[in-house]
Amino acid sequence: MAKILIHTSKRGPRIEEPLTYAGYSVVGIPGRMMKKNKILKLVNLTKTVAREDPDLIFVDSAGLMLVTSYVLSRLFRIPLLLRVRADIWSIYDEQREYLGLLKRLYEYILLRICERLYRRSERLFCVSEYLKRVLEEKKIEKERIRVLRFSVDTERFHPVEKDFKRVTFLSVTNFSYKRKMEGLIEILPVVDEIMSQYKDTQYLIAGKGKFLPFLKEKIETMVNKDRIFYVGYQKAVETLYARADILIHYSFLDTSPAVVLEAMACSTPVIANRYDGMIEQVQDGGSGFLADDASSFRDRLETLTKEKKMREEMGKRGRAFVLKNHNISYISACFKREIDEVLL
Repeated sequence: MAKILIHTSKRGPRIEEPLTYAGYSVVGIPGRMMKKNKILKLVNLTKTVAREDPDLIFVDSAGLMLVTSYVLSRLFRIPLLLRVRADIWSIYDEQREYLGLLKRLYEYILLRICERLYRRSERLFCVSEYLKRVLEEKKIEKERIRVLRFSVDTERFHPVEKDFKRVTFLSVTNFSYKRKMEGLIEILPVVDEIMSQYKDTQYLIAGKGKFLPFLKEKIETMVNKDRIFYVGYQKAVETLYARADILIHYSFLDTSPAVVLEAMACSTPVIANRYDGMIEQVQDGGSGFLADDASSFRDRLETLTKEKKMREEMGKRGRAFVLKNHNISYISACFKREIDEVLL
């Protein structure tokens, strides 16, 4: 079986697990080396490629990680596969608003380099149809692009019996991005309004990032701030899903948020805005609701707050969707089909 070297971020298991399940030999930089500086990481990656002699290099991210992987793939004449999990152009558009001049110039140059390398990679595996359309709009060859979603650990993320003494809303967000923070701030007053109407409710918010203080400041202005709890970054996020009755995911920068599928795997219905990757995840009226704006979001949140049976039915449909479309067996078979085609 082929040997694949993966160069990944902290989300490495989302590549490694399906590849291992498919029977490939997977190697990478030893974990103890991952926190070294960029020069040492490059040296260690070069040594690993030379020592392991892989059949493919699989990179998980754009930026310098992609640049170094591309250089080594050409130096050692190894095909390069890229997992595309973010819209790098939208991220840059956001960062232009708050980065300093030099940092903005650096990110712009890096963006243009990565755009060229996207066109030169043997395959680009997008996590959503939305991202596939973005790449096609950037004139990247359709023949190089595939949609390969990620698997969800349905043993870790599983349903538990809910405590129906109160209805718990939950949001889990990466506050490193302004557009994600802005989505929550937009609907926070609406959630507060529903909480004023239904006293047996609470709202848990988890995550971390530099834009978190803006959300905390907004929470302090809410009527029901004593029932809105920021719980920090939660490594064992499945415990939050176990407590939640409704997941709220309202974001203006998301291509295929894992939090939505993880919540669905726990039989937690989802209310999301009708935006990019969430449209492909949430079956409107099936596993949850998609809202067009804050007003429609309010109506859907009130409906689910009142209707326990609807929450239960939507939760079951959501888990069934994840079990069918994001199980490790199916995802690994998709990876194997595409990788074997490259190796032919």
